[in-house]
Amino acid sequence: MLIDDLRACRAANQLAVPLVGTLSLLVRARTSGAVGSLRPLLKSLSDSGYRLPVAVVEQVLAELGE
Repeated sequence: MLIDDLRACRAANQLAVPLVGTLSLLVRARTSGAVGSLRPLLKSLSDSGYRLPVAVVEQVLAELGE
């Protein structure tokens, strides 16, 4: 299930449902070859108002060689 809602995440935690964050999901897609560069995808998310910590994004992109 793919969700991005604080209340839903809290409920999932209470039910012991494993959670994977958006950035982690994108990294998995990138490393599996399902998507190419993450930079344009992350830019689109940012442009649409989705917020991710800049330092974390830059670290992930550096680790992926982007």
